Order: sequence, then C-alpha cells, then structure tokens
Amino acid sequence: MFCVMAGTAHVLDDVDRRLLHRLAEEIRPDLTSVATEVGTTVEDATRRFERLQADGVVRECVARLDPAAVGVPLTAFLMVRVVQTAENYGVVRQMLGDLECVEEAHAISGDFDWLLKVRAVSLEEVQSLVTEKLSLVP
Repeated sequence: MFCVMAGTAHVLDDVDRRLLHRLAEEIRPDLTSVATEVGTTVEDATRRFERLQADGVVRECVARLDPAAVGVPLTAFLMVRVVQTAENYGVVRQMLGDLECVEEAHAISGDFDWLLKVRAVSLEEVQSLVTEKLSLVP
C-alpha cells in the first residue's frame, strides 16, 4: 500500500492507482514465457502453477513498484507503542491496515509493539500521519 499525492512524478488517475494497488497485492506471471523457458507446455505450466498455489508453495505473486515513480520517494520506519490488551491488538491491527501510507506493519516485542514501514511524499506527510492518525491508536 502507498499514498499517491497530486504532483507525483507520473500523473496517475484513479484507475491507475486502483490497478497499482491490485497489482501490488497479487499478479499472475506470464505462464506462456515461463513454459517456454522451462521446456513445457503452457497447459502443463498452468496446471503446475495452480497446484503450487493450492498447496501453499506459491503464496502470492506481486508487482514491485518503484516508490519514486508513483510519487512516494520517502520511506520511514516508525515504532509504535500501544496499550497491551487482547482487544486492542485487533483494533490496532485494523487501524494500521486502513492507513494507505503504511506499506508494512509488524508486531514486535520489546519497548515498542509495532514497527511500521511507511511510504510518503515528504517528511511533513510522515509528521501528519503521526500527529493526525497514529495519535488515535489506543
């Protein structure tokens, strides 16, 4: 996930943004070229790929986006401390999942509870995320 702001390196419309979000989540490889490379038929490669997905060997296929090309050149890592209760864990996890700028959220142990990987346009955007959104986390 990432934030895409006006004035990015490439002009992206709503369809572009939705497509990129979807591709970042899951993309299917070109099995025609894969079959040729490994010396099998497209049908066999497709069957094998679907079996590997069904067996959980292939969990996902993703498009790796260039953050600068989509207008979010800044990567920030934030450490968050929350009130430790079982019900808070689910609430916090949902809140973090709803923040588009948060690319990754990891529950950790130690002095902090979450490590967030954030993509942003600027330091000001990161500061706004902290003061306006993360301050709402229990």
